[in-house]
Amino acid sequence: MGGMATTDPAAPTALIGLLCAAHRRQDPDGPHVTMVDGAWSYCAGHADDGHDWRSIDPRPRQQLESDMASGLV
Repeated sequence: MGGMATTDPAAPTALIGLLCAAHRRQDPDGPHVTMVDGAWSYCAGHADDGHDWRSIDPRPRQQLESDMASGLV
């Protein structure tokens, strides 16, 4: 999936539908939550490029991070 990524202040309450498979290690600066091709997207590695966006069942950020820590996604 490609597309222009832009940040938005609504990101903290958004349902995230894309997860970056290329940057799974948590960055100390926190994740990069952004809009990509009309869907909220989450990159744990806070990378600027090189993403491999994968569709997931949409969920809030807190649930996504919990699911990631548990190995569910």
